[in-house]
Amino acid sequence: MTWLSFLLLVFILHILIILLRESGEPRKLTAWLLLTFMFPYVAILAYWIAEHDYGARRMSRLIRKEFNGLPVLLAPSDPWRTEAERLRGYGKLRQMIGRISVYPPCEAKSARIYSEAGEFYRDLLEDMGRAEEHIHVQFYIFRDDGIGRQVMELLKAKAAQGVEVRMILDGIGSLRFPRARLSELTGSGVQVHIFLPTMMSILHKRINYRNHRKIVVCDGRCGYFGGMNIGDEHRGLDERIGPWRDTQLRIEGEAVYALQHTFLRDWRLVSGEDLSSQVKYYPRGNGEAEDHGRTILQLIPSGPDQAEQAMFALFYGMLSVAASRIYITTPYFVPEESIMMALKAAAQSGLDVRLLIPGVSDTRLAKLATLAHIEELLAAGVRVYEYQRGFIHAKSVIIDSRIATVGTANMDMRSFFSNFELNALIYTRSVVEELERQFMNDLRCSKEMTDERFRRRTRWEKALETGARMLSPFF
Repeated sequence: MTWLSFLLLVFILHILIILLRESGEPRKLTAWLLLTFMFPYVAILAYWIAEHDYGARRMSRLIRKEFNGLPVLLAPSDPWRTEAERLRGYGKLRQMIGRISVYPPCEAKSARIYSEAGEFYRDLLEDMGRAEEHIHVQFYIFRDDGIGRQVMELLKAKAAQGVEVRMILDGIGSLRFPRARLSELTGSGVQVHIFLPTMMSILHKRINYRNHRKIVVCDGRCGYFGGMNIGDEHRGLDERIGPWRDTQLRIEGEAVYALQHTFLRDWRLVSGEDLSSQVKYYPRGNGEAEDHGRTILQLIPSGPDQAEQAMFALFYGMLSVAASRIYITTPYFVPEESIMMALKAAAQSGLDVRLLIPGVSDTRLAKLATLAHIEELLAAGVRVYEYQRGFIHAKSVIIDSRIATVGTANMDMRSFFSNFELNALIYTRSVVEELERQFMNDLRCSKEMTDERFRRRTRWEKALETGARMLSPFF
């Protein structure tokens, strides 16, 4: 057999394998076939490195059982009872959330929403500075820049005081974080672990998986999560994209327990140290909510280690039960086809469906893939807006002014199926209304897209958008 015949045989076998393995996911199948025909043997190597199932997918019940066994937990909040009139008509969503959620609804003594990084970083540094027992930090991206060094110096100082400081950084998101800085942190007593380091993820065929969560917990009493990483670009110091609009939450009270448990589960994955059931990380009295200012929310983690595709189910479930309006903010809109169908069907049924995306994107391919979906949405009656005052990185879905979700998940297939994500489903009217007011403020800083603009696109622009859409499962 000649080398040419052998290479042809390998190519044909690879095509057959893709057809068999990816038949249940048409978009991924199309993307791999396109890449294979364009760059045959590079694509074959990439497929066998990246396209590998994460592994065990039975974690949801185990996490739920472990969390519910914590002795400090109060009885779960029941938003469907306390908000019975307002949440009437969402029975299907309630049933679905009950099946996919790891954590029950909890009450927070307070919940503060940050739309800009300045106040978030200020409060974060203050809370970490007051910590007396432990600080748990987890970010997808952690920069070695101005704000990054402020956080690092504070963490080193707290570790020197005897505070337990643990940090998780994603292997891909924080790939450029200097090894010398890691040595400084560990040398000062900060415990640092990388979630799926690059070489390990290649060797174990998990290069496609990222931990996209952003979590900070101080003494188990207050916590932060949302879309903001640690980097000066969040403070508007990136000249290319300008001001940065995002959404971050600070919570206190019993709801922090679920945030803490999520971090400690990830800590066990990266370090092998199981602290997730140790009561000292869930301080007693934290769940005693005040009579005023209470917020009911439900933390929903998702990831390739869980049997349920929780984030996809959450987004699709919310869209399917909407009765009057759907407001979506996402920096990357590369949805699965059923999400597209749900949005188009809602708009065609007379619902007020609005989608807010960046006017200036930090990723050219993602913007092209996003634009490839817009013409269909506009034709169905969805109103689409491009944010003009810098870059919008916020991620939220608001349904009927009654229920909302915010967190780390974008409306794209990576967040749905590959990333470790964390969102909160928010039930309290005042918080949902605050998120909706912010959405309306963002629209005032945006430009509505029109059919006319898309009719003026050149064939080359359409070809680029189509190509990006076909390759979208890779980014």
